[in-house]
Amino acid sequence: MIRTNAIAVIACLMFATAAAAQSDSAASLNGVVVSSTRSTLVVRTSDNGYRLFMLDRDTTRPSVIPAGSEVTVTSRPSADPNAPLATTVRITAPAAVGTTGTAEADAVPAQVRHLESDLQRQAKRYRLGIRTGATLDQELFSIGAHGQVGPFFRDSVWARPNLEFGFGEVTTLIAINLEAVYRVPITDSASRWSVFFGGGPGFNFYDRGFNPEEQGDEDAAEATRFDDFEFDTGLNLLMGVQTRGGTFFELKTGIYAKPVLRFVVGYNF
Repeated sequence: MIRTNAIAVIACLMFATAAAAQSDSAASLNGVVVSSTRSTLVVRTSDNGYRLFMLDRDTTRPSVIPAGSEVTVTSRPSADPNAPLATTVRITAPAAVGTTGTAEADAVPAQVRHLESDLQRQAKRYRLGIRTGATLDQELFSIGAHGQVGPFFRDSVWARPNLEFGFGEVTTLIAINLEAVYRVPITDSASRWSVFFGGGPGFNFYDRGFNPEEQGDEDAAEATRFDDFEFDTGLNLLMGVQTRGGTFFELKTGIYAKPVLRFVVGYNF
């Protein structure tokens, strides 16, 4: 039976955090490249200001954008006014011989560098993370770790397999979850918050018994034997929100298996 109440709660979380749609009006800027990565571009303007642009797979650009070269950047607003999305980057003059960009990079304001770091972290194809939370039915406290691989299908889908350990008064849980998540395109990838949903099969191992502290030493030793675990499998459905910096909040429900509902707080490095 599908946990309709849990899914309703998750849906409310999803839509409560949706951001307003952004304008698609284009703008053009000329400047000198300070630094460039796969996902970001920092440009010094003629008035000695520094502008950060986000790059994605749809950005038209040279394969290499050297520091010190002069460029014209056409961009459109993103969810973050401090990081517009570059649609076209065109080199108008090459970098001077011997230019490294080191001095320019040292002059970039800390606020720009911090935002640049967040965007680069968000664009990583391989990430590790940690998670903790609570489950209902069984009532457990859980800790765990996960990996994140992607994105696939135009920057929208990530594989996020995870391993969780749950501890309760009478139950111990080991859960192996082969999940994937989809970023809902109501916000773009530069948004401070993004909404996601997903799911996948879950493989659960339970050890149900009394608290070892309430048993004798011999019984306590028996309680830790792996062959006492029971196996259960089902389908997990989840929805949540994630910050650009890597923190996420997730609600998960299990179909054909327990726990019925899990609340998870995690962080992607």
